[in-house]
Amino acid sequence: MGKRSLTFVAVLIVAALGVLGYRRMNGEDEAAAATAELHVVRPGMLEVTIDTAGNLAPARETALTFLSAGIVAEVLATPGDIVNAGQALARIDEADLVLERDAAAAALANAESVLASAQAALSELADGPDEVDIAVSQIALNSAKDGLWSKQMSRDATCGRVDAGRAQEVDCDQAESSVLQGEGSVRSAELQHQQLLAGATRAELRDAQGRVDQAASQLASARTSLARAERDVVAATVTAPFTGTLMTLDVTQGDRVSAGQAAATVADLSALRIEVLLGESDVARVEEGQPAHITVDAFPDATLNGEVIGVSPAPESVSGVVLYPVIVGLSPGDLALRSGMSASAAIVTTREEAVLTVPLRAVQTQGGVSVVRVAENYPRPDGAGAGLEGAGDGGVGDGGVGDGGARAGGAARFGGADDGGGAQGGGGDPDARATRRASFAAGGGPPGGGAPGGGPGGGPGGGAGGDPGALATRRAQFAAGGGGTGRGFRGAGAQASGPISVPANEVTSRSVPVILGTRTDTLVVISEGLAPGDVIVIERAAAAAGGAAGGGAPGARVPFGGFGGGFRGR
Repeated sequence: MGKRSLTFVAVLIVAALGVLGYRRMNGEDEAAAATAELHVVRPGMLEVTIDTAGNLAPARETALTFLSAGIVAEVLATPGDIVNAGQALARIDEADLVLERDAAAAALANAESVLASAQAALSELADGPDEVDIAVSQIALNSAKDGLWSKQMSRDATCGRVDAGRAQEVDCDQAESSVLQGEGSVRSAELQHQQLLAGATRAELRDAQGRVDQAASQLASARTSLARAERDVVAATVTAPFTGTLMTLDVTQGDRVSAGQAAATVADLSALRIEVLLGESDVARVEEGQPAHITVDAFPDATLNGEVIGVSPAPESVSGVVLYPVIVGLSPGDLALRSGMSASAAIVTTREEAVLTVPLRAVQTQGGVSVVRVAENYPRPDGAGAGLEGAGDGGVGDGGVGDGGARAGGAARFGGADDGGGAQGGGGDPDARATRRASFAAGGGPPGGGAPGGGPGGGPGGGAGGDPGALATRRAQFAAGGGGTGRGFRGAGAQASGPISVPANEVTSRSVPVILGTRTDTLVVISEGLAPGDVIVIERAAAAAGGAAGGGAPGARVPFGGFGGGFRGR
């Protein structure tokens, strides 16, 4: 091969290296290092929910009607008013009703008197004669006999004078007639006396009892009529059946109404409910007493506590799909909730306290065994379950957690550039990429030439280019939970903590077999295998240009919440 050919090949090689360097300067190196997410495992609460939606309705609502016909004389309330139990809402003219009530009251008094008389007569017959009655009867009999004897003597004297010619025959006939009347009086007195001594007959008692029964029936009818008349007078006024809100009032003064016509609607808004429809698989996991989290579209920032208060055993068919009505009750608290507002309900079917949870994607299967990668060279934070206080801008590097430092052969994240040297983090400085390019063109910054970190994360700046202590610094800050006030892990104890992204080649990890428990779409409970404070590793594929390797959007990070805290999922 000639000298000219060798020169041409050399030029091609130099050009290729230049292109490669340019692509690396722009963060377009396809071989950019993969990253790893680190999560701290700690105890917390996990909820599994069924999410559904419906409309708010009062737990108690009653439609009121007029029980009597008439003309509306008064309207005493306005829709929207808070009304008390028994409060008058509207009243019809009751003058005619009062007259009917008074007439019914008079009829009742007369019926009561008739019944009292019939009962007294029956009692007399049933009890029989007393000594006074017998004595009076005997006196009447003796008087009848004495009268008969006197009439007989007068007849004998009168008829004797006729025989002597001193009286006429007609006088004797009149005297005889008087004797016959006396004899009848005696027989009548004797019969009455005998009947008195014998007592009342069955027929007499039966008749007397019949008169009592008839009087009692008439009295009951009179009472019913009076009760109806009194009810009509009371029903002329429509009243609230319980304390609540007057939702509707359907009449105005002067309206003619009929019995049964709608008058008003009263609802108790102090307790509300949502009726939702659930499918067969969901309703099988729902039962009365389960808690629920309620959000109302009109108040998106407020979450209300609810409870399942009813599960219908009867299905409904909606477009051919079998659904079951479920009622969730709630209290509105201080919110001005209204009937009909749209609301969402997350019914909690499972709640586990003080459990360890990890992202579901952290679990791998090796040889049929579930395992999780646990970091060995990133120590557990101080205190089991303590969160990581975020090393934010200037503390955690760009490409996933924040533009914490320039990367020219290595990413400066926690204070000092990685091997290869470069400008120290600019806290999301838009000129960071230009700085990296200049450093790359110069073949790397001189030792100690890193620019001080200026991000709000407050990470230590001025790191020496190629400082071999950078990795140790990151690990130490990870363990201590410190590093600034920027974006990163937050929380200690019960505070939620988020993930942190680091180069995958900085993490040494091992596979730990675990036993899985309850899971959601994104989380899983670790029943055995992990301890609070363990740091788990989730490796991610190599970042795209401007990602984990440098030049990422200032402050960009994985949108992840803490794990091990309170979570809801389906």
